[in-house]
Amino acid sequence: MLTDAEIAKGCLEKKRSCQKELYDKYIKKMYALCRRYISDKDEIKDTLQEGFIKVFENIGSYRGEGSLEGWVRKIIVNTALTTLRKSKSSIFVRIEETEEETNTTLTEENQEDALFNTDFNKEDLLSAIEDLPTNYKIIFNLFCLENYSHREISEMLSITEESSRTRLNRARKILQEKLLTLHKALIAKQHN
Repeated sequence: MLTDAEIAKGCLEKKRSCQKELYDKYIKKMYALCRRYISDKDEIKDTLQEGFIKVFENIGSYRGEGSLEGWVRKIIVNTALTTLRKSKSSIFVRIEETEEETNTTLTEENQEDALFNTDFNKEDLLSAIEDLPTNYKIIFNLFCLENYSHREISEMLSITEESSRTRLNRARKILQEKLLTLHKALIAKQHN
């Protein structure tokens, strides 16, 4: 197995074996990454194809600083965001113009504690994130899973940093409500 530096060098030299190794090494992770942003399977496949083409075309800009996976990941995230812009341009309209207030606050302190003491499986958590409105899901993924700052998100999506923070807070509240509902269902199931 080749190192990241050897794979990158081979891809730069347009060696098919290195391109295949890079693709095989990261395709599953990048598919899962795209799935967090895009729900249509055909759009995911198109986005991955376009993203990996960009990876191979721009491999010369990978300088070995940081992981190759992180570099590939950034390209795939940006490609997924471009796909979303093309198909749903209204997603990126300013928050002040399009969003309503959501009433999703938890009123009882012990409900929050119950969420932290519940073992949710990976599928339940991913499903809850996937069910978020697209406006919120994008920000949640970029901030919580990809570790972009609100400043970086605002630049990527052409929104204000405050809009990014607001959407993230609303996403968290919606997720909290979804998980609380799931928690109550799990408790009810245990008592039956």
